[in-house]
Amino acid sequence: MATDPQYWTVAEIADVLRTSKMTVYRLIHNGTLDAHQIGRTFRIPDAALTTYQKTIPYTPTSDNTPANSNGHTDQHTSTQTQEGGTSDGS
Repeated sequence: MATDPQYWTVAEIADVLRTSKMTVYRLIHNGTLDAHQIGRTFRIPDAALTTYQKTIPYTPTSDNTPANSNGHTDQHTSTQTQEGGTSDGS
C-alpha cells in the first residue's frame, strides 16, 4: 500500500517559510504555491512546498552581517586613507 502524501496547513507553511499566513494565502491565490481548497481551508501538498522552496533565491548571511534593503550583504567597503581619498582608488 502506498503511503499517503503529507499535507501542510497555511499556518504550518508560514512557520516553515518564516513569513505570515497572509503571504502564504497570496502565494496560493496567485498560483505560485499549489494548494487544495477543502471548504474554506487550504491544504498544501509536501511536493508543492518542496517545489516552491527550490524557487526561492537564497542569500546566506551571518549573524553579524546584516543584509541591506535588497537582501544582499555588501562585501565591499571602502576605507578612508590619510590623504582623504578612499582605499579603492576613488
